[in-house]
Order: sequence, then structure tokens, then C-alpha cells
Amino acid sequence: MRPPPSRRGLAALAAFAVLLAAAGEAGAAGLVVTAPAAEIPALRERAAAWEQDSGERLTWLAADSEHAEGSADVAIVSLAAAAALGRAGSLRLQPAAAIELPPLLADAVAAGAGTRIGLPLRVELPAVSVDPVLLARAELPAPADADWESVFALARRLANPVGEVHGLCATGIPHATLLRALLHDAGESWAEPYATAAWRTQAARYAKILAQAAPPNAASLSAIEFEALLASRRCAVWLGAAAHIVPGARRLPLPGAAAYANGRMLVAVQLAEPARPAAGAAFVQWLAEELLASADSLALATFEQPGSREWPDEGWLWEEVDAAGEEPLRRHVDGLLPLDEALAEAAAALTAPDG
Repeated sequence: MRPPPSRRGLAALAAFAVLLAAAGEAGAAGLVVTAPAAEIPALRERAAAWEQDSGERLTWLAADSEHAEGSADVAIVSLAAAAALGRAGSLRLQPAAAIELPPLLADAVAAGAGTRIGLPLRVELPAVSVDPVLLARAELPAPADADWESVFALARRLANPVGEVHGLCATGIPHATLLRALLHDAGESWAEPYATAAWRTQAARYAKILAQAAPPNAASLSAIEFEALLASRRCAVWLGAAAHIVPGARRLPLPGAAAYANGRMLVAVQLAEPARPAAGAAFVQWLAEELLASADSLALATFEQPGSREWPDEGWLWEEVDAAGEEPLRRHVDGLLPLDEALAEAAAALTAPDG
């Protein structure tokens, strides 16, 4: 889902302005960016377009290298480090209006005075697509203003067990992004333990629609099985970033934030005293635009790398969902575990000490 044109246009003008300012930094060397060593290859590949368009040269340094300290214009840091900058009163997030933040960072950013620009580099974007052939065969129009209830209703109507057409398909069910979107759509907090009434209601709602319209063992579909169902046109409605598999597939509009920042995200931060302040700001703003402009390919995907939670004392963050927490919910969706037991197991897994 892309941000409204007006917001994108304003952001583009702002980015152009800082590009002009960056060009005026006479005699400046290339822009220096620090990041965790494991993240640099993917970030370098993504930023190649920036170098080509801007004429800038980016120098990447591992954050833990002996040359990184004090030499960077932009730093790619963890959520915990970004929150510390916010609490110190120096971080401003770009574009906060388009990305819904976890409480840890939202509270920290709200306290910031705005002397540094930052943006999340790991987000999840809700996406629902519909097969146009199956839609036309059923003589149904695509919802003009879709919400989750209309999406689920469409999936139920298009499900055809006799013809082996499934109404709703996904992989990695129950997907964190969808459950968060359901909670958000219902006006509930998504920063609560699994065992709350809100989680219970939405998990049960999701399990019900899967039982009505999804393939058997829906929660255990592998990516290969999921894509094979799409390619054979056996999925009418699906969640995820696989629209390219089905010719003419149509993305449905959804309510809520354009993106949700997840708990293991990285944040690009323009440093307080960079050698090239305008170029650093331009690079960060370009990353923000690039992230949101890529919504079609990033839907329900993340830049996330596996890892343990970095902020065990910050209270409940629902982005802390990991394999241990998801597994009981998968077994419930597959009909192997009652909902109460699944939620209790998930909550216990997420409160257990790391290690």
C-alpha cells in the first residue's frame, strides 16, 4: 500500500531540497555509513540506485570495526539504540505518519527534539490480492474499499471445495502482520500479551475464516506449496507478496497504516555532527521513499534477520513474536490444539528467558 500522492509529493520535494543542499557541500568526500556487518551486503545492494542517481559514493563500515567510531555520516542502528537516542531528546523519525511504530520507539521518538533524522528499515506491509479469473468466473466485483470483514466475506464466497479452489491462502499462518492488522482494525492494542481478550478474539476470528475457506493444514503451508497453489489458480484470495505469480492479480486496498515497524528493525540515523549533514539527510530521506515505494514487492515481507530479543525489560512488544510463540497458534489453526491452550503456550514461550 503506497502513501497518498500528496504525502509522497511533499516527501519528494523535501528530498530534492536536501539533495541541492548536499550538492553545495563543496569538496566533500563520499558519504560514510555504518551498519552491522551482517546487514551491509543487502543494504549496499539496495543503495546502489542512490549512488547512481545522486552521483554520491557510499562507503560502508561495519559498526563494530575500529574505523567506524566517529567517522560516519549515517548510522544503521538497532531499535534499542534508536530508542536511547529518542530518550536523549535527539531523534526525529521520517516518515512517522506512514509507518506505525512499536511502543518502545514511538514513545522515544515523541520525546525527541528532532536534531537527528531516522527511519525504520524493517517493516511489514499488509497485502491482500485476488485472482481476476476466479473473481470474474463468480461474477463478483473486487471490493472498492476493502476492510478485513469484506476480504473474509469475499474469500468465503469464492471458496469452492468441489472444484478445489480455496477462498484464502497464505504461508506462515498465522502471520504476525495480519493479526496485528486485525487488532488495529478493531481498535485494540497490539502491544499486549497473547493471553488478553483482544488476542483471543482475533486469533479465533482468523482460525474461523481459515477453517471456512483455506486449504487443509493452512498454517503449515510451505512457501513452495503456497506458490504452487497460486500458479495453478487454486487460490481466490491470498495474503503476501506473491502477486507476480498470477497474471493480472489485483491488490485490494486495506485500512490502517501503510506499514508496521517490527520489533527487530534497524533504524537509519543521521548523526548529530556528520561531516556532510545535507547529504546524510538526503540519503535517509531517499531510503524512506524507497521503502514505501517498494510496498508492492515488500508486502508481508521484512528485512528481518533471525536473532534474540534485545530489550527484555521493555514490557510486552508484540513484535517479539518468534518461532516459539507462533508454533502453538499454528497448531491451533491446524486443529491440533484448543485456542485457550495455544494462547497460554504462546504467552509462556514469549515470557521465558532467552537462551
